[in-house]
Amino acid sequence: MRARARISYKKQTLLILLLLIVPFLICLLLYNLYTANTVVNANILQENKSKLRVYSSSFEKNLSNIHAFMSTTVANDTNFKVLGYKVGKLDAFLSANEILEKSKNVMSMYDIVTGFFLYSAPNGLMWNEFQLKTETMNRPKLTEEVQGMMQQGDFTPAGWFVRELNAESYLVRVFEYKQAYFVSIIHLNRAAQLLNVDGSANANALLFASGDMRLLTADPDLDPSAHVLTTNSSGKPYDTTKVGEKKYLFIQSDFGVSGVKMVYLVALRSIWANMDSKQLSLLFSSILCLLLVPLGYYLLNRSFFSPFKGMVHTMNSIKDGNFDVTMSNQSPILEFEQMSETFNEMLQEIKSLNIKTYEQMLEAQLATMQYLRIQIRPHFYLNCLNNLYALAQNGDYKQIQEMILLLSGYLRHMFQESPYFVSLADEMRNTETYVELQRMTQSIPIYFSADVVDELRDFPIPPITILTFVENSMKFGMYQNKSLIIHVKVRLLKNDAMNYVNITILDNGKGFPEEELNRLNSEQTGEDSQHVGISNVKRRFYIQYKGKAILSFSNSNGACVDIFIPYSEPESQAEPETNNGVV
Repeated sequence: MRARARISYKKQTLLILLLLIVPFLICLLLYNLYTANTVVNANILQENKSKLRVYSSSFEKNLSNIHAFMSTTVANDTNFKVLGYKVGKLDAFLSANEILEKSKNVMSMYDIVTGFFLYSAPNGLMWNEFQLKTETMNRPKLTEEVQGMMQQGDFTPAGWFVRELNAESYLVRVFEYKQAYFVSIIHLNRAAQLLNVDGSANANALLFASGDMRLLTADPDLDPSAHVLTTNSSGKPYDTTKVGEKKYLFIQSDFGVSGVKMVYLVALRSIWANMDSKQLSLLFSSILCLLLVPLGYYLLNRSFFSPFKGMVHTMNSIKDGNFDVTMSNQSPILEFEQMSETFNEMLQEIKSLNIKTYEQMLEAQLATMQYLRIQIRPHFYLNCLNNLYALAQNGDYKQIQEMILLLSGYLRHMFQESPYFVSLADEMRNTETYVELQRMTQSIPIYFSADVVDELRDFPIPPITILTFVENSMKFGMYQNKSLIIHVKVRLLKNDAMNYVNITILDNGKGFPEEELNRLNSEQTGEDSQHVGISNVKRRFYIQYKGKAILSFSNSNGACVDIFIPYSEPESQAEPETNNGVV
């Protein structure tokens, strides 16, 4: 077999850089050309920003003057106040006519006003005065919709607001006195055309848009299907937007109407239009040189990227616990081949050490589990013996007999059960037996109830889990002359990430002190002298479920313990595998 050629990575890197450096210089020239075009557009942007400020200032001044006229009329004109009361039709007409005459003079000064409306609710009368240059508009329809808006009270009393009338966007200002209304409307499309007097000549468009850039007006030079503007800065000192197939510089300005923006679109000049024949020749030469870049990338990927990617993949597999992988040594670079061989030898040594370490860990877990079981069970047995002693002192031999029968049955079951897991149904039976034993010795009534979903009755859990928390409720939850109520609820919680079996133990006792809650809800699994049983359950769960099970302690009219155990479907549900007797 012919040996593969090997070269130093330094020589390989030099060859690749030689292929990349010339195209890089050409790309730099193109970047300079592109930057020059960007500067031109930035200058155009500044020029048109000033123009938009003029438009915005003029429009805002017109709105302010119209507002001043209307507010003065409402506040000081007795003719308007007459309309707020029930009067004769002739008096109402004369008063309205006086106001509309003044409105006509205002419209002659401010072309942007589409019309003024007067509505007297007590008299049920409506008057209007339209701008002379609005004959093409559906005036009756506008009057009808404005009247309906006043009758329904569907308007904003403070400031200008946008309203769709006759399927087009208008700025509306409403003043009200008692039940008389003075309304002004401005057709936004017409206002934009009046302001942008030189826009058609240079294909620029002045528009009004909402805060989310939904267009409120249209322009004959724009694509009629455009309804929403989306901007893109692409790292440039200006924003651009695309309407149909055309691209524009995007400039916006706020003015005195909340939620409405004035937008100016400036036709974007193509970079080709700014280039002469020499620049075009340089561009095409650069494109030819750029064809070398894929070749350089191929060599770089073959010599460096792929080997590095293989190394990363191998290390990630090892991180996930797969020590059977090896690093490929197919790279043409000599140094990579040497690195692969050395790494594979180190990995083989790590595998040998890891097996020994894992065996030692299993032995330590076995010792810990045996210690925890020994510590939990005598704790319960001693409590039972204390209860028997108390019954014997009271001479209650019948209860002693019943209690011994219950206790013997319980112990027989405990000695026969699996040392690591029992079914949920068995755990509940043991718990109910314990409650019966307690009822026989306590003077305070004890009420115990359980609500378990049938499909979970065979679900495996560590033994004495529920019993430990019920025993804790017995110990700390009893009040003098108050019945103790304990309720256990088991439910299956499903979500996309992971399914859990939720076991809730509630009582009506005093609950956990705040300081103990903080300690119990901490991630510490060390010993707790006051809650030995709970501490042991936490440690057993940590070992058996590898930290995936959750125990939560809280107060809810008493102590509340929530246990969340990972759940898999019944066909794959089984006790965790054991090795040398350790889960």
